Order: sequence, then C-alpha cells, then structure tokens
Amino acid sequence: MNRIIETLIPHAIDVVQDSGISRKGEVDPEFKGYIASFAASIIQAGLLPAVIFFEDEDTNSQKDRFLVPKAVLMLLLKSGLLASSMQGHKRLSKYILATDADYVPGLQQKILHAAVAIKLAIRTYPKKTQNALSQSKRP
Repeated sequence: MNRIIETLIPHAIDVVQDSGISRKGEVDPEFKGYIASFAASIIQAGLLPAVIFFEDEDTNSQKDRFLVPKAVLMLLLKSGLLASSMQGHKRLSKYILATDADYVPGLQQKILHAAVAIKLAIRTYPKKTQNALSQSKRP
C-alpha cells in the first residue's frame, strides 16, 4: 500500500465521522459507491469537473453525495497535505481554482490518495442495516 495513504487512514477515520458521512457510528452503503465513483470521475473527466459534479447539492442522489469532496478537503487540510493558508476554503472546487495550474497534477494525486484513504476508512465503520435504513426513510 502507498505510504502516503497509510499515513492518511487514521485521519480519514476521524474525517468520516466529522464530515457527516458517518451518522451514529454507521455509514450508508451508498457512500462506498460515491467515493469509488469520485476517484474514477477524476481520472475520466478531470479534477475540476468531477469535483464540481460531486459538490452539487441539488441532485437526486439518495444520500448527500456532496459530503465526499467535503471529506476529501477536510482530510487534506487535517493531514497537512494542503497548505493551512488555504484553510478558509469551504469547498474543494474553490481550493482547486485558487491553486496555481502548475500544481494541479500534484494536487490531483493528493486528492486521489485522500479518496482511497476515505474509502478504506469507511470500511472500518459498520454499514447501516436494512432495518435502520427503512426507519430513516419514514416521515
């Protein structure tokens, strides 16, 4: 396993909770797919288009997909992989736009490492059971 990812995992476990991906100590199964498709989208569509797509809060996705790039940004800031001078950015897309274009390839690699660490961290949380899922859908 990549050494950078190994160092990110302990921080990622905390970020999964702090970002709202984990609620009451459990993770909705949809987030496993969201984090996997986030990394694939970056590789296929490019960094900025993928991040903007996932940050859209007005989607019909079952869960809050926008939490994925939020968690990535939180992880990169918490771990020190991103400059703390950029701490004021609330959205990953704003951080990318504020970054010098020469550094974007390195930034993309850091974001992909963070996505993998979050994917692994999600596996340490129990999945929401079908019973809990059906109760959370009730009005």
